[in-house]
Amino acid sequence: MQLQDIAQVKTGLVLNRKRAVAESEIAKTYKQINLRAVDPEGQVDLSKLEPYDSIEKLSQDYITQRDDIIVKLIEPFTAVYIDESLEGLLVPAHYCLIKNINKKKYLPKFISFYLNTEAVSKQFYNSLQGVTVKNIKPTTLQELDVIGLPIAEQQQAVTLLELQQQKLTLLQKLKEKEQIKQKSLTDILLKNKGVNKQ
Repeated sequence: MQLQDIAQVKTGLVLNRKRAVAESEIAKTYKQINLRAVDPEGQVDLSKLEPYDSIEKLSQDYITQRDDIIVKLIEPFTAVYIDESLEGLLVPAHYCLIKNINKKKYLPKFISFYLNTEAVSKQFYNSLQGVTVKNIKPTTLQELDVIGLPIAEQQQAVTLLELQQQKLTLLQKLKEKEQIKQKSLTDILLKNKGVNKQ
């Protein structure tokens, strides 16, 4: 079964088409997801979202809703599950937006994890376009074969993968704290040895 058989897969908005140039043209301002806001692990840094002034209220086809998934079409091809904290964001054209997933057959979180697997990544790399900027076509995503698992097994997989992701997030935070400690300690040692003295 292909992804397009179980969900709507659409490209995000071409931003120049609806961007307000003058302040008088602004009908609505959205928070826009950009390439920097999404890390390779599929986490969104809300502080990196950008405002987007539109000349009109945009179609919901381009706005995130709970249980949607966005996928970067530019390397790295990261999938992001949309939860309540990520609703209402504008999705630009360098992402695909996966909506209306058939929840009788597939859990959206499972599809998100599946899209981030190494096996799917290899399929994306086999269909690459571009030399300097490596990207995939939306049709590559639409025609992607999706593994068939009973809902109960999908739920078990999601639970295990969420626990693993939480563990990795904690380890990353711990690593960052230890790096700060190491830098402070190094600075103190160098200062005591007179390295930083003028």
